Amino acid sequence: MSQTTDRLRDCLIAEEPLQGVYAATLSDESAPKEVSVGVTDRRLVCLADDGTFLDVGYDAICAIRSRPESTFTYRGNDYRLVLGAGAGLSVLGFVALAAFSSNPAVPVLALTTVVALVATVLFRWNDQVAELVTLEALDERTATDFDGVAALRRVERALPAGADGRRVLLSVSAFLTVVCFAGTVALTANPLVLLSFLPMLAGIGLVEYARRHVDEFDGIEIRRERARNVRISTADGRTVSLAVDPSAEIDRELGRLTAVTARDDAVSTISSRA
Repeated sequence: MSQTTDRLRDCLIAEEPLQGVYAATLSDESAPKEVSVGVTDRRLVCLADDGTFLDVGYDAICAIRSRPESTFTYRGNDYRLVLGAGAGLSVLGFVALAAFSSNPAVPVLALTTVVALVATVLFRWNDQVAELVTLEALDERTATDFDGVAALRRVERALPAGADGRRVLLSVSAFLTVVCFAGTVALTANPLVLLSFLPMLAGIGLVEYARRHVDEFDGIEIRRERARNVRISTADGRTVSLAVDPSAEIDRELGRLTAVTARDDAVSTISSRA
């Protein structure tokens, strides 16, 4: 703060006391910018890092309004955003497909194609469904969970049956995907219908990506920032807005100094008339 105070003192005239220093965001006719605000006995001065200087004499102030403000900001990423984007893209693609198609059977076949394709991908790539656990792997990782080698043998004998069932489901879903897509192509001659598959597939890809990489997303952090907005109206029609720390009492200080200046001006006027 001492460096900021020194910079503000350099902008003051000789023997002009600096009674308070504040950090603020200035908003006037130009874009908002971070400034250092100094309060003296005769004026308010604002100095930005780029050298922009603004001063307002207390005798020019007509009104001072102050009110608390809150702004919300967020940062980071969340898998639910990707899920939502993927779902929205898929729905948009399906709506476009239904709009471009004149045959009511085409949307049904297209939806069946997509569902079958998703099932095929899940059966093929989902580690929890498609992974075959060998006896050696079970023996290394979970031998303490089984009562002897006999239990491990029973698990090993049960694996081929489960694997065969997954292979059958994989084959059926892949076959259904090909048949339904071929039926969709055969029933429509509009290329826009086929192009509508692209956003649907892209949306499904986003959903699957978010599901697989859920642990890699940071999540969203929502922050609430509080500030006190002080609006100063001047006699020449300007409005200066300062966003300061909520605990700063710059509004009261300005009100007091403005009242003192007005009183001194009134006393001077009366004295000069006398």
